[in-house]
Amino acid sequence: MAERILSSLPVGTHVVSDSAAAAFLSDPRRQAYLSPFIDAEVTVSQVAHALSLPLGRAHYWTLRLLTLGLVRETRREARAGRAVRHYRAVASAFFVPFDVTGADTLETQVLVDGQVREQRFGSAIARAIAERPAGHGTLLTRDADAVRALRRQAWPDWSARPDVVNAWLERPLTEADAHALRSELHALLDRYARLPEPDEGRAYMLRLGLTPL
Repeated sequence: MAERILSSLPVGTHVVSDSAAAAFLSDPRRQAYLSPFIDAEVTVSQVAHALSLPLGRAHYWTLRLLTLGLVRETRREARAGRAVRHYRAVASAFFVPFDVTGADTLETQVLVDGQVREQRFGSAIARAIAERPAGHGTLLTRDADAVRALRRQAWPDWSARPDVVNAWLERPLTEADAHALRSELHALLDRYARLPEPDEGRAYMLRLGLTPL
């Protein structure tokens, strides 16, 4: 089974075997530090700009990635004073086998990853809707055609912030409907992920999830 999984990976994928590198890539708080180096040759100053980091912190994370073997130095550009070093990720994709992560169980890994992202998402939601009227809360209603389903929504609604959505839905679905929903969600995510980065705007976080209970 393991060999079949490895053979199905995209060509050129780097399979992580070092536990320290696996721990780094399994931490959602640190994964982003690798992003600027993938499929691009960058300097530390470019990394600092891409990640909105002070130059010193960008230099620290670059050295950390070098030590972990996730990026490599590609060339040095001569200039007056110290040469400018350029770096690139060692691959376009990275595969972290669960057995290398050090997590006790898959549930532990999923929960740790989810808690970090949920905390970040929840904090951003709270900041976005900080100015709420007195007496606001959560309205729970039942879907008319689904006895076991409760719909939750903020009340009053967030019409003043049309760029904020935080919704949960629990309801029965047929297997076919669940597969169709999964495909639609992936298509929506892929559509916006492929948009060119705008010259103006701000960063947004989109959270999608679907699972049988």
